[in-house]
Amino acid sequence: MGEGTRCHAASHDLPRKVSPHLLFTTLHEATLQAAPTEVTVACEATGPYWLSLYETLIAQGYRVLVLNPFYVNGRRGTTLRGTKTDPVDARLIAELLQREHVPSSHVPEAAVQGLSELTRLRADLVAQIGDVIRRIISIMDRTFPEFATYFSDVCGQSARTVLEAWTLPE
Repeated sequence: MGEGTRCHAASHDLPRKVSPHLLFTTLHEATLQAAPTEVTVACEATGPYWLSLYETLIAQGYRVLVLNPFYVNGRRGTTLRGTKTDPVDARLIAELLQREHVPSSHVPEAAVQGLSELTRLRADLVAQIGDVIRRIISIMDRTFPEFATYFSDVCGQSARTVLEAWTLPE
């Protein structure tokens, strides 16, 4: 688990940085009094860190609520004042769980999450390809100013063939 992982236990005072060992020890102590299905763990979905924690806790039978950080931040002014830190967030989330029905974010199945990640990766790669093509066109415009007037696709096969045969603008 990364440093950004924030897991909040309502009935325990945990130190600022919670190690996975301490977290699971605390959960084990809580389940000595109740079954894992009766223990609620709330995680704020910040970055990629919450996902492995969520999957581990669900596999062990805990009830896990994944909270939207915007929801938690919106409630901040109603309960606590001061600096935003993990212990303050822990206390805030614990109080929210005790006072009101906290809406849990939908967590899609692993296959859907994988497809979403692949889709984001593809979009990033397409954007990078576009950036490289724009850079090529910029260099070509300075080196071969008339090149784009002769080729509709300056990165196409025919344009590359011409560039391989004539490397200088003459």
